[in-house]
Amino acid sequence: MALLINGIENRDLTIRSAGSISKLGFWDLYTIGLPLLLASGTIFITGGTISAMKFILVVPVFMGATFYGQKVGALTGVVGAGFLLGIDVLYSGVNVLYPDALLGALIVAVGWVFGGITDTETAYINNLAERVNRDSLTNLYNHRHFHERLQQSLQAAKHSGEPLAVILADIDDFKFYNDAHGHLKGDRVIVRVSRCIEDAVTGIAPEAVVARYGGEKFGIILPGRSSREACKTAEAVRHKISATPFDGAEHQPNGCLTVFLGIAAYPEHADSADELLALADHALYKAKFGSKNRVEVYSSVFDQLYRSLESPERRILHSVKTLILVINAKDAYTYGHSERVVKYASDLGAAIGLDEKDRSNLAFAAYLHDIGKVEIDRKVLNKCGKLSKEEWQLMQQHPVWGGEIVRSIPFLASLAPVIRAHHENYDGTGYPDGLKGSDIPLQARILRIVDSFDAMVSDRPYSKGKSREEACREILGGAGKYYDPKLARVFVEEVVGYKSLNARQHFELRQIGSCG
Repeated sequence: MALLINGIENRDLTIRSAGSISKLGFWDLYTIGLPLLLASGTIFITGGTISAMKFILVVPVFMGATFYGQKVGALTGVVGAGFLLGIDVLYSGVNVLYPDALLGALIVAVGWVFGGITDTETAYINNLAERVNRDSLTNLYNHRHFHERLQQSLQAAKHSGEPLAVILADIDDFKFYNDAHGHLKGDRVIVRVSRCIEDAVTGIAPEAVVARYGGEKFGIILPGRSSREACKTAEAVRHKISATPFDGAEHQPNGCLTVFLGIAAYPEHADSADELLALADHALYKAKFGSKNRVEVYSSVFDQLYRSLESPERRILHSVKTLILVINAKDAYTYGHSERVVKYASDLGAAIGLDEKDRSNLAFAAYLHDIGKVEIDRKVLNKCGKLSKEEWQLMQQHPVWGGEIVRSIPFLASLAPVIRAHHENYDGTGYPDGLKGSDIPLQARILRIVDSFDAMVSDRPYSKGKSREEACREILGGAGKYYDPKLARVFVEEVVGYKSLNARQHFELRQIGSCG
């Protein structure tokens, strides 16, 4: 009996659902079999066919029914009844056969009835637990359960060595829809979007966990999927929703209802649940402040720059990053802007043949080019209308302040002239110093182009960004006035890939370039 008690104390006696006989493990068989064996032994010792202890077989049957449900309880009862009838046939005869047959039937009935009660209770508990884990509006898993499943999935991924991806999705301009159509219709949209996400995801990854993360935000866990595979799933979600008709969606800024999605993966980007969610959220907001209706996989220019430095320089760069984060918090537009500028600048630097050291310096300058905005008030940075004369004069000082900040950092001091000059125009009409042509540092001329291009194509809270084609035409239109014409042509044709220049435009650009 001590062995039985020890076995029960050292295992989780979670109530099993009906139909789990084939899934019984060693401890399950131990829990049922040992009491059955002890009961049978007791009957043998106390007289066998004439024992007064035959009723003791009810104990293992009751345990099987209580722990494992109706099927296991009834099966245990059948085994117990079979034991009674077996010893009667072998050792006695008809004298006790009929009473034991009735007792056996009673034992089976005990297993069946109490097992049925257990199954009913289990179903009720499971249903209650499922309700607790579900969002009341969409019937997707809720925020709390999403976090629980993410922790479980991450532990399983670490144990198995498989990847794990997290996708966060948000509805573009949902506040605009709610304000225009009311919250009741907004709730209907959330429900329909949730169905679209569930259908798109489970069609590709049946093992995925889909949840309503909060408001119009959704979370998806993809066990065994890399960021590349998750990107395909996210694109399927994006296409599914943009192709689905929603009542009143034609009045949305995009002309239809769309979503933006951010992705982070283990072990590629992070190794903890909190960090995975933070990075997926980072990617989500890069998508939001980009062109919307898009999928963004987490990437960080800061991480790449950080890895290229020695330990003392890394500590300094961490402090610099804090300033960048302050600017991001103050100015919604600059969220992700610096990283996109780094990408464009690096591509343009490679296209014109800059060596590795110059490209590295260019990347640092691009990342830090707006650091001087830390001195400017949030209201000025986010003002929707035209800036006053005083506000514009203040804004024109941010390259100066940025240069001063960078000059104070020893390993970045050489970039101060670049950051100071990144708003200089090729014809000398820029600020703060009115530099002209080749007097403007090459890296600053690069930043002038890529900074302007990203500003043109990015959505603002009060206006939609231009198309890439429109932005390219504007860059080419400003060649020789605002931008270095040779760099403008390389950027548009080789970095952006816009080839729609006619022969006259090519001739004009070459003429401007030769004059510069």
